[in-house]
Amino acid sequence: MMTETARVIATEGEYAWVETQRKTACGSCSVQKGCGTGVLAKVLGNRVSRIRVINTIGAGKDELVVLGLEDGALVRSAFALYAMPLILLLLGGVAGGLLAEGLSWQSQEGATAVCGVLGLLLGFAWMRRYGHVMARDPLHQPRLIGFADASEAGHKVAIEDISRDYRRKI
Repeated sequence: MMTETARVIATEGEYAWVETQRKTACGSCSVQKGCGTGVLAKVLGNRVSRIRVINTIGAGKDELVVLGLEDGALVRSAFALYAMPLILLLLGGVAGGLLAEGLSWQSQEGATAVCGVLGLLLGFAWMRRYGHVMARDPLHQPRLIGFADASEAGHKVAIEDISRDYRRKI
């Protein structure tokens, strides 16, 4: 489970609006100055993000909390949102080429391109529908999993980030 420390800024029913500070791991990276991500992080700065989460712990306004999101939910959503439109683009292009070849059309490239674009548009429509379904699925939403102590908040996140980076290297 991925975790992040945040501050509750408002509550509404079973949900809470929280504010988090975006962070990068650039300080612990060996490349640092030669990386495009590090340069972008310096230019854009650490922005504040506001998101709505499921308030499973009954947190109130101005309390420091810990957010949690299942790793599998993030991986599945990222695959669906990035890969499916590309897969449908390729399948549409292949289908267009086969269709043009089967019908003995002069311009197979045109049919391939048109069907590829149609496949991509179908992928975008599917992605939009998938996003609406996942927005209502509690398993794919971040939720409050505990309260954080103000003095430990930064330390806790730093330790988890380091241990997560260590597990990736193994």
